[in-house]
Amino acid sequence: TNNLIKNNTGNPGGGVYIHYGTVTGNIIYNNNGGGVYIRAGTVTLSSNFIINNTANTGGGVYIGESPNLTMHNNIIADNIASSSGGGGLYDNDNGDDYNFSIKYNSFVKDTANEKGAAIVYRRRNINAPLQYNLFYKNVIQSSTTTGPISNTVYISNNTSPIINYNNIIENSASYFIYNENTYLGNSLDAENNYWGTTTESEIQSQIYDFYDDNSLDLVDYDPWLTEPNTE
Repeated sequence: TNNLIKNNTGNPGGGVYIHYGTVTGNIIYNNNGGGVYIRAGTVTLSSNFIINNTANTGGGVYIGESPNLTMHNNIIADNIASSSGGGGLYDNDNGDDYNFSIKYNSFVKDTANEKGAAIVYRRRNINAPLQYNLFYKNVIQSSTTTGPISNTVYISNNTSPIINYNNIIENSASYFIYNENTYLGNSLDAENNYWGTTTESEIQSQIYDFYDDNSLDLVDYDPWLTEPNTE
């Protein structure tokens, strides 16, 4: 708690490596190997500044195994995934742990080489909250503009987070959400977000789903917020 953790190198976890426990109120800055590596166990990651960290994958935060994770109220900014995806957060585990909550975070100007400028999401918990977050000016470096590469949040197959009440503003990838879920007639819940616009066609243009590739499931974005969420 309340530490300055900077200019370190480690693989994995240049700044922090945690297996059970709480990381709160820290500045985690300019570490090589990623800002935070979460291995497993019950982990709380809250109220940290996770800034300007670099890793091949998961520049800000990397989730390696199966934690029960509460990740709330962090600033995750200017992090880089230099080789792959998840500039802000890469969840490499496809488990179905009881608690997996990502809320009230700010993903700002994070960069990935390909897919998930802010987040690559693989957790299989049904209805796990991905809510009340800010996604602002996140960047994909690849010149490829297709949906599977150029996206801010990459939702992997067999995952169904609840993506609500987020503010989505000025991200530079071709799409905000890429929904990899195979078509089963279901819809990914992305209702009640502010998309930086109130024009439906402009919202639709930020989503890659069934309407772009009919082997994929739909994203349900309606209703949407008409102004930024202030909660």
